[in-house]
Amino acid sequence: MMTLPMILVLLGVPLALGYMNRRHADQVEFGDYRYFQIKDLSSIRAGEPVRIRGTIKTASLKWLNRPNFRVSDGTGEIGVFMFWAPREDINPGDKVEAAGSLRVGPTRKQNIWGIKMAKIPAK
Repeated sequence: MMTLPMILVLLGVPLALGYMNRRHADQVEFGDYRYFQIKDLSSIRAGEPVRIRGTIKTASLKWLNRPNFRVSDGTGEIGVFMFWAPREDINPGDKVEAAGSLRVGPTRKQNIWGIKMAKIPAK
């Protein structure tokens, strides 16, 4: 008898967290984050808020609702690890704008922990 309530909790908690995360992302304004070209990120301290624009090269873990993207802007490439899935279905080849905080891993490799990502409309 305890199995059904536990299953409902295990399904409900991630759904509730996803909803709250999306509400937070909707309140994020790209203009609140300073724009950088990817090549210039090496001069920025870890933890700084950043915004980039570029083309999606690869996308992975979309099925986990925590997708990882590889973004290129012509000056370099960087990984963007999202805390939650963007509202739009973003795929390789899409031009996007992303905002988040710069992180440096144990190998000194830089990545962005993404807060918000959106497609850039074609002109």
